[in-house]
Amino acid sequence: MQIKKTILTESVTLEELRKIIREGRAAEVLAVGDQIYIDFDDAAVPYDVIGIDADTPAAEELKHTVTIQAHELIEEHPFDTKGRYGSNDWETSELREYLNSETYAARYAELAEYAIPVTKMNTNGRKTVDTFFLLSVGEYDAKDTPYEYYKDKPYRAAKHAKDDFNDWHRMRSAYRGNSCNTWCVYSGGGVSGGFGAYYFMRCAPACAIG
Repeated sequence: MQIKKTILTESVTLEELRKIIREGRAAEVLAVGDQIYIDFDDAAVPYDVIGIDADTPAAEELKHTVTIQAHELIEEHPFDTKGRYGSNDWETSELREYLNSETYAARYAELAEYAIPVTKMNTNGRKTVDTFFLLSVGEYDAKDTPYEYYKDKPYRAAKHAKDDFNDWHRMRSAYRGNSCNTWCVYSGGGVSGGFGAYYFMRCAPACAIG
């Protein structure tokens, strides 16, 4: 694993990084905006450090986290295809099931041991415990986000695919106008709430190391 800083490039192992995080010293070696390169599909890909101690571990004995998010969008998936139109409920969605599956874990085997379950609040007021998750509309909001990476920097919500063009990507938030649309980020970094759960769209998964 490699951490890329603005001035310094240094290499640490995920084991060493986890120890530092658990000791509450993450800010000594990482800053929001740093990139961590981790193997995904057998190639090193960048993850942005978007928050330090911004997510709550599901395990009470753990107190500290570093939240990272894929810098590049992964391939298209539907949010959910059950029923006629699919559902916009993150808790029961097929996309959540996939991102927290053994199949997805095999794609990031280097990270699997160190990504921990965290508690997330959802549109319907219910909490889920997720190892990998999509950000919510509130977590992308420059004024309300718990992630320093997005505070006052809404343009950072714009993400690109590997072939280097910006594309729409999915959030986990349900659009309240109906039961089948979710919020998403369009290519310029703004947000929209009218994209059907049944349709395929890219996403930028996040997780917490702790």
